[in-house]
Amino acid sequence: MPQPRLIDLHIACLLDEGVDLEIAKALPATKAARHDKSVVDSLRKLYRRVDTITLKESDPRWIEHLLKERPDVVFNLAQSACPMEPSVAACLEVCGCAYTGSGPRGIMLANDKVRSRLLLQASGLRIPQFVELPPFEPIRISLEPPFIVKPASLAGSTGIYSDSVTMNANDVPRLAHRIWARFSVSALCEQFIVGREFRVGIIEDEKGRLQSTGIFESIMTGHKPGWGFRTDAIRNNPRVGQANKATQRRTTRPAGLVEALLDASRQAMSVLDVTGYATLDVRVGASGEPVILEVNANPGLVAGPFWGARSFPTTLHCIIQSGIRRYESNDKRL
Repeated sequence: MPQPRLIDLHIACLLDEGVDLEIAKALPATKAARHDKSVVDSLRKLYRRVDTITLKESDPRWIEHLLKERPDVVFNLAQSACPMEPSVAACLEVCGCAYTGSGPRGIMLANDKVRSRLLLQASGLRIPQFVELPPFEPIRISLEPPFIVKPASLAGSTGIYSDSVTMNANDVPRLAHRIWARFSVSALCEQFIVGREFRVGIIEDEKGRLQSTGIFESIMTGHKPGWGFRTDAIRNNPRVGQANKATQRRTTRPAGLVEALLDASRQAMSVLDVTGYATLDVRVGASGEPVILEVNANPGLVAGPFWGARSFPTTLHCIIQSGIRRYESNDKRL
């Protein structure tokens, strides 16, 4: 059988330091490297030339390398949800590169859980009631329990532990001090939504429409119904996930809930200027209405059911085409 013809584009994958060495192995040791390897390997089955460029925070030569190579598109896999992430996207923009995912503004807004929530709320979307707790300032809580206390500006479930949910307001100062001491960032105390938790995957399709790659519900039978939540350990340690009986299953019914989750996710991405692809964490409580917890710009990509609704290579191709459309649109405006 003849091999399919490769698309005539030069793709450069921008990787974090250390990941480049790991993905050269047959079995990378870290989760991030395994995910990025699945992206690089899939791209090499699609495109004429796929290279990797390593981003070192203390060494700006990655920019020189990029300007020398001049790829058609940069697949931005670097510094995900780190403080430097918006700056990386800004550098790619200043260098005149087409690149995947969100631009600096979308990344910055999505990574700021306080400002993003205020914008989402102003647009009419439901968010949990919350209060920001800056480091070592007096704590005043006027929310109704239960509470969950977590970092205000870190990715995913970082800083969320098995005891982060509490019914007692007297626990909030202790939980906030733990976040201040470990991460040197503000804490967020929000009303915990007792109910179901979903992760929604969104990409821009070939025509620029926001389409779902899948909606997966977090199932944690080790908790009382409605009280399960994903901690950092559950998300990243398979043994902890098994101990908590944590799994995910694709959600397709009821149709009304699925449409409500998709509508809220699309609107949230638009409000925060998140483009290309994203995941959204959403809870649904007794009211039946989606409550947006977090919008994740440029989330981790990996071959598998979540990103492979049509096929993982098709998903990656859509993400690249989105980057090209934005580049061409910006070029026309100039």
